[in-house]
Amino acid sequence: MPKTKKPAGAKIAAATSSIDIGISAKDRAAIADGLSHLLADTYTLYLTTHNFHWNVTGPMFNTLHVMFMGQYTELWNAVDPVAERIRSLGHHAPGSYAQFGKLTADDATTLQGMGGGHNLAGVDATFTMDGQAVRLPGNSDHFPDVQTNVVPIQLSMGAYNCLQQSDCHAYWEFNYQTNWIHPLYELPYTGGIPGTFEAGKVGALSSLIPGSGPAGIINDAIHYGDNPNTVGVLQASGPRDPDKFDADDDAQREFRQRFIPSGLANEIFLDVYERLASFEPGVPFPQRLFDAYAAEVQRIDANGDGVISAAEGDVDEGSDGFEDNSRLFLPATQFQRFAVTREINDGYLAPRFAPSQRAWLLTGSLVPVNPAAPASVPRDGDDR
Repeated sequence: MPKTKKPAGAKIAAATSSIDIGISAKDRAAIADGLSHLLADTYTLYLTTHNFHWNVTGPMFNTLHVMFMGQYTELWNAVDPVAERIRSLGHHAPGSYAQFGKLTADDATTLQGMGGGHNLAGVDATFTMDGQAVRLPGNSDHFPDVQTNVVPIQLSMGAYNCLQQSDCHAYWEFNYQTNWIHPLYELPYTGGIPGTFEAGKVGALSSLIPGSGPAGIINDAIHYGDNPNTVGVLQASGPRDPDKFDADDDAQREFRQRFIPSGLANEIFLDVYERLASFEPGVPFPQRLFDAYAAEVQRIDANGDGVISAAEGDVDEGSDGFEDNSRLFLPATQFQRFAVTREINDGYLAPRFAPSQRAWLLTGSLVPVNPAAPASVPRDGDDR
């Protein structure tokens, strides 16, 4: 049975305390806001410089390696006084990169200049890749010249399985165990991004062995592959699948997750498409996607294996400075469209980035109901 989720609100609120330092509460708030932007920019530059230190190559490796170390050390030493000054003003300093990226002013400026200005800062609208008005998938789409301009986060709620004639069943679920997204680094290899099929990229990369992608951790197939042995290679618990998401013993929970929580997928797409100034400026797609995937997974991945295990992604556990992981899961009400498709995409977990090009049997907008209808009691798909 799924665990009972803790109430939302574990994030630290930016509330002021009753202090008197000779500056009004309004002015303290304004100063803290400006310092938060400075903290965000400083920390972003620190991360970028540290990344250069790690990944520099070539004949000047040693010189550049040492130079970047000196620079990131100075930046790191500069972060703490700024954060402490924000606290002294009675406000909380931003505590994770998920907050940092949304504070960088240069990102907003860059987005404002895209296309027709649809992505203006403060506009409550769906982000579009070209800065034009939203164009959702439709019957008139023609790949690759007429396609949606939104960035979809596609979550599989279930499937109709009929692998054997005597065993056909369907299931539909939305809970914290199913609110996970396919490995995004597979997207450039599904043929759904213009130019990738023509370049022979289909099938060039797979997440069959879980890890954090080509820019991250590549795991050993023996230890992270789906071992058919009933004893199992690691932790002696036999073959593993997402049905072992929960267990009384953490050692028996799924550790080879290929998926990531939906909220983390959102952070990755923010890095790739909206944090154009604060995250790897000038680095093109798909390298931005690979780097963002590895970087965001690393923030939750406690044991450094490039995989967010069931225990690490547990909604009740904490990570990246937060008390729990509720932020990692987008609520059902944020998903706006629903589709039924016959396409399994040649064994890939990632759907085509331009999904309307084929195989959509039914699609439409989700309509909220009020009052909300209670969810059914969870049951395993094979419990029949």
